[in-house]
Amino acid sequence: MAREEGLLRVATAAEERSWRHTGVADLESVDAAIALYDVTSEDIRSRSCPEEAAALSFVAETRRLEREAQRLTAKLDAQAALVAQLQGTHARLVDAAPAAQLACATLDEKRAALKVREAAIAAAEDASNETSSDLAKLRKLISLHTSLKLQEATFKAACKQELTGLQAQVDALPGLETDERRARLEAKLAVLATKRTALKQEVGKEARAVVAALRLLDDIPCKVELLQYEKRFMELYEEVALTLEETRKYYSVYNTLEATHEYLEKEVALVESINANFEIALKSKAATDVFFSQMTAVIGNVRANVAKQQVQCDAKQLTVDTLDSKYQLLLAKQQAYVTAIRDFQRECEKNEKLQAHLDASQ
Repeated sequence: MAREEGLLRVATAAEERSWRHTGVADLESVDAAIALYDVTSEDIRSRSCPEEAAALSFVAETRRLEREAQRLTAKLDAQAALVAQLQGTHARLVDAAPAAQLACATLDEKRAALKVREAAIAAAEDASNETSSDLAKLRKLISLHTSLKLQEATFKAACKQELTGLQAQVDALPGLETDERRARLEAKLAVLATKRTALKQEVGKEARAVVAALRLLDDIPCKVELLQYEKRFMELYEEVALTLEETRKYYSVYNTLEATHEYLEKEVALVESINANFEIALKSKAATDVFFSQMTAVIGNVRANVAKQQVQCDAKQLTVDTLDSKYQLLLAKQQAYVTAIRDFQRECEKNEKLQAHLDASQ
């Protein structure tokens, strides 16, 4: 999921940079930015996996439709603003037309008055010889009249040229968007917003599923944790084995002491019986024979018990020797296992380094 969000941020950043550096009036630049966004989206989808490509295609289509709606809305607003500006300029020119006409009429009146005055001056010059100062004033007035006529002609030409240019701009404008088209665009934008909300919910659901999967993956112990668990289990096993061995030693010592105590009690009882019956057995030959026969039987029983215990001891010693041989074999296997584990870890580390180097080179 992190990778998908990173790809979406890259695509959004690329498209927003193209949109910010493009003027609303320059429609060709806007189309170029949209084309760049589509190419970037296609590139990102081609690099991602099928599931990410499907999610990115949904998001890219939603963002493309949103940008198209924003572009059309911005274009409509720009055209409306330009029309309003042209209408305001036209209104100002229409408002200024009566003043210009009034100024022209005033200039015509002044020109007529000047003509009358020039005629009067000419008549006066013919009639009489006036002073040079009055002639200079008349010449100044004539020059003023001429300059005013030139200014009037220039002003009229400038007004006509500006009016022609504004009219050409108005004629060059495409047909204004009607309220019906605006309503359709708003309805389309609402549908796109609904789709965008649904896609956001779907992406959130997928993100939650991915997070749950990541948690399950995190619950699986890694190689280091497995090694730690193995080490801890080995320590516990050794501790339990040591405790078991000590317990067996205690039981063995207890059984040995118990058997020794039993034999000592039998020996004490036998010695007491011999001591009690010895003097009685010496009083007659028959009693003596019976006493010695009993002693011979007791000695035979003791020897039989000794032989039996010797057999058991030999069997125990054989078992101990067998277990010791098995223990030595197990120690050799353990050493081989530890060596193999160490070699395997070394090879795993080497494999990880080579894999990282290969990924970096790619």
